[in-house]
Amino acid sequence: MSAVMRLCIDNTTIRAAPPLEYHTLIAELRRIGGNLNQIAHIANSTGQINAAAYMKEAAEMRRVVLAIRTAVELR
Repeated sequence: MSAVMRLCIDNTTIRAAPPLEYHTLIAELRRIGGNLNQIAHIANSTGQINAAAYMKEAAEMRRVVLAIRTAVELR
């Protein structure tokens, strides 16, 4: 109770915790980011990009971002 009161006094907005699904989706987004980073690293060192792998990861990223937005009701 005292922690809540201190937050109110500090003019901080108290928000509900995000749904558990949110954290799972964030972990997926980090995994996808790592995959995209590997694709970029290979492209920088070889001068060639694996377009199919890039398109797959980009589509997966779009799917996860939409799921995150849905999970936190930002639509």
